[in-house]
Amino acid sequence: MVIGLEIAAAMLVFSVAECIAFFERMGAHNGRFPQVVIERTLQGLWDGFAPRHVDPPARTPRRGTRRRSGS
Repeated sequence: MVIGLEIAAAMLVFSVAECIAFFERMGAHNGRFPQVVIERTLQGLWDGFAPRHVDPPARTPRRGTRRRSGS
């Protein structure tokens, strides 16, 4: 079975949200995570999902080709 990236990303977001809620119910951080923890967790997920900019490789002329002069 092939899982698309969209489904994998959704599963990751759902898992993190459930995990945070589970730990809060268990009493971690007095039952409530600080807002900054939630924000940094979500920012880490978002940054991880963001596409990376990759410069295309430089093109090199093929052997036997000439540049035209005057163009």
